[in-house]
Amino acid sequence: MRSYTNKQGELVTVSEEHLQTSVQIKKELQNASPSRRASWNQHKKMMEVEGFIDSDTNESYRCLIKDYQKSIGELPQVEKHADMVADSKLKSIKELVGEISYEKRENQGYLKQINKGKRELIDFALLVEEIANAIGEYDFSKVQLEPYPYLQSNGKKMIVGLSDMHIGALVDTDINTYNYNVAIARLSAYASRIITEALNNGITDLYIVNLGDVVEHASMRFSQGFNAEYVFSEQIVRASDVIIKFLMYLAKEGFNLTYAGIAGNHDRITDKDKNIDSDHAVRVINFAIRTFIENAGIKNIKFEDAKDYSHSIEINTRNFKFVHGDLDSLKDDNLVAKHASMDGVDYDMVVMGHYHHFREMEVGFDKRVVVFGSLKGADDYGERIRKISVASQGLIIVDENGDIDVKRVKLS
Repeated sequence: MRSYTNKQGELVTVSEEHLQTSVQIKKELQNASPSRRASWNQHKKMMEVEGFIDSDTNESYRCLIKDYQKSIGELPQVEKHADMVADSKLKSIKELVGEISYEKRENQGYLKQINKGKRELIDFALLVEEIANAIGEYDFSKVQLEPYPYLQSNGKKMIVGLSDMHIGALVDTDINTYNYNVAIARLSAYASRIITEALNNGITDLYIVNLGDVVEHASMRFSQGFNAEYVFSEQIVRASDVIIKFLMYLAKEGFNLTYAGIAGNHDRITDKDKNIDSDHAVRVINFAIRTFIENAGIKNIKFEDAKDYSHSIEINTRNFKFVHGDLDSLKDDNLVAKHASMDGVDYDMVVMGHYHHFREMEVGFDKRVVVFGSLKGADDYGERIRKISVASQGLIIVDENGDIDVKRVKLS
């Protein structure tokens, strides 16, 4: 007999039959899922159908089943699980980036004599080429922006944050669900709010800054390989696609857009201790977005180059610096001053993501640090370390006099 602690803090003992049924249902759900990940909410419903009302969706119960599965030798190894996920996505990846590009990567991957460092750089270059080929095959004649009445500007401008999108992440808890389709729905709701705020404030110019952690990746923590909806290359392609659609949605309304994107810790191509500074997914995504804008000939979207991990802009005499936030402490009251000293710019605000919580802090005379939330929202990891937050993004409106208004946009 084994036991777990339920959400009410009570110790629940379950039978051997319960454990065997639970493992069987878990395996069936994993086999039915393209990501090979079981939905524990669905698992609980199926257990109830089988007559077991003492199952749960919390961490304690999931660990119980995992430990039992391991004890009977039915828990797949990480390497085997990764192969299963990769195999299940093989066809979709080929369709997204093109059969010819895939075969090129496959053939070059077998060059055993190339040392590991060079091989990683070649993989990165091939990934860029694959996405470029996919964009090159896109029918840009389908891209038609309907004329929109000329928007009258009153001098106000808006900064639109895109923070911690984590495309490819899978979340299925009692308080949050997140996947690619949810990401699209939340971005659609966000775009609608942006349009409303811009029209209400007479704003025509939008500065869209991506603050990093655009993709989930799968090597940051041990559990992430089991919580990814797509393999890394497909995360990059889908992230590129959804950002392009987001920009198109806003451009169609007649706004003048400027887009820039920086990288976060999840965007690394390789592990932290092996990563080269410029090897990150956002470099590939930026390449895809720039190529799309240039090929589509969209006049009211401008791509702006950013540094790998930071970007700075001046709007209506105010200076803003954007970073991901993984290298900055929110306890540092001198954060704005340090960035100002480092860059030789008198910054009024440092804007970041990373923490998945919205915050606005005054750290000096009219100097602020602003932290935008995440598109992803709360996940298993956040629940485990007792740090949860609702999905949100953020806007900054700067009027003609330089007055700044920061807005949190709740998305779930």
